[in-house]
Amino acid sequence: MGIQPESKEQLKESVDIVDIISDHVELKKAGANFKGCCPFHGEKTPSFVVSESKQIYHCFGCGVGGDVFKFLQEFNKMSFVEAVEDVAGRVNFTLQYDSNHGSVKDFSRVLDTVSAYYVSEIRDSDREYLKSRGLTAKTVKAWQIGWAGRSPEQKKFFDSSLLPMDEILELGLLRTGERGTYAQFTERIMFPICNHMGKIVGFSGRSLKAEIKAKYLNSIDSAVFNKSRILFGYDKAKEHVYKKKFLIIVEGQLDVILLHQVGVQTAVATQGTALTEQHLPQLRKGEPKIVLAYDGDKAGRAAAYKGAWLLSMNGFDGGVVLFPEGQDPASMIAEGREDEVKRLLTSWTDMIRFVLKELVAMHNVRSAHGKNDALKECVKYLNALPSELIAQEYVGYVSELLGVGMQHVQLGGRVQALPEVQMGVASMEQVLLYSMYENKRLVDVAIDIADDEVWQEQKCYRALLENKSTPEMFASVLLQTDVQVLSESQFKDAVRIKQKSYLKSLKSKLQAGSAGFDEIQKVNDRIGRL
Repeated sequence: MGIQPESKEQLKESVDIVDIISDHVELKKAGANFKGCCPFHGEKTPSFVVSESKQIYHCFGCGVGGDVFKFLQEFNKMSFVEAVEDVAGRVNFTLQYDSNHGSVKDFSRVLDTVSAYYVSEIRDSDREYLKSRGLTAKTVKAWQIGWAGRSPEQKKFFDSSLLPMDEILELGLLRTGERGTYAQFTERIMFPICNHMGKIVGFSGRSLKAEIKAKYLNSIDSAVFNKSRILFGYDKAKEHVYKKKFLIIVEGQLDVILLHQVGVQTAVATQGTALTEQHLPQLRKGEPKIVLAYDGDKAGRAAAYKGAWLLSMNGFDGGVVLFPEGQDPASMIAEGREDEVKRLLTSWTDMIRFVLKELVAMHNVRSAHGKNDALKECVKYLNALPSELIAQEYVGYVSELLGVGMQHVQLGGRVQALPEVQMGVASMEQVLLYSMYENKRLVDVAIDIADDEVWQEQKCYRALLENKSTPEMFASVLLQTDVQVLSESQFKDAVRIKQKSYLKSLKSKLQAGSAGFDEIQKVNDRIGRL
């Protein structure tokens, strides 16, 4: 759905960012701005600044910043559209949408009505089954667990519900085939699946019949449900995940529900699929440690290996827990072993160590060739990690695993600068970029003097080149009271210094490599012309 840009800007001008953020963060007046402790990282000394006049926020501790919509996106785990609509609802503002907005359907009424129907149909025998699995009546109610009966009974409900049949079919609640129209879910315990905002987007049904091989059946993918992106239980877990900086991924819905029941409220589950890249944006919210807690059988170990590889390659921190083969959190909690479950969940193996150990286990390291192949795989994996600093930490572990000297575990020579955080101090590059933002003529001056590669903050620089820059990009500078736009002569001098530093660094790299004399001389000439 598209919100017209003009409408969004009008809304932004009609609200006060301080009023909205102060609903979530305690702010105190500090000069021209407001200050408080950042809600996005733990701190005791306030470094989170909100500007009423500029309608932006910025944290000098962790670097987050933006406008009122960005704040709600990050704080409430909303999409951009949800954040805009949330603000509009607060101030009773009527948004204007693109012309195709009317074609976007809202399935909430159908899904909420059907969920309530399933809940009303739950039988005493279903309650007894759920009780035998360890669920209390309070838990059954809280998770809106229900029952889908026989197909003819459901068709009668749908016919009398006055719900739009096109939406029912699009969501796959009813299907059509050679035998006519029939219910997708029949004679199954029903679990509603919610998105991160707590809205029902689909269902998962568990059959109680022993002869049914597919124990769980999920809703078909639709405009609101994508099983490769959804995390079951995230809507209930997100506040705890954000507060504790910790998230547990388990295999099944009952695992999630029972873990929440015993106080482990950071548990979620993938929805009938392995962990995918589509899950990562949601998992990254709040930057928690991620623990994969899977069954210790062959399938569970393989899923843990793939998941740990994916997470580590994308810079996540965390670990892996493998439950005793044939057991899972739900079965152990039902047996009264919740303390044992909690101990297992807190004794996880670091995910990078887990991947390395699995890589070694794939080879016959008792032979020289097998050990050499395992070493190559381990080094290849470590070299592919996004941080050389982190990769170097595991050289000793690989040495121990394979029984080889550390000198044999040679990683690639990448260089990664560690970020420096200086509260309240704008870097020279930020001042230069901000000067270009305030004085568009300086963009042409910068192009004439410096290479594009000079600029570390490429996103801001590119936005300036394309005339797409926004105040939020310069929040860390805008919130400084002593920052001034450079004059053209000051700007030229500063950019020349920056370009010269870049060219000297380039020359050093060329000299250290295999570059020829002519190539190095060209760089020398460019330095001389500055």
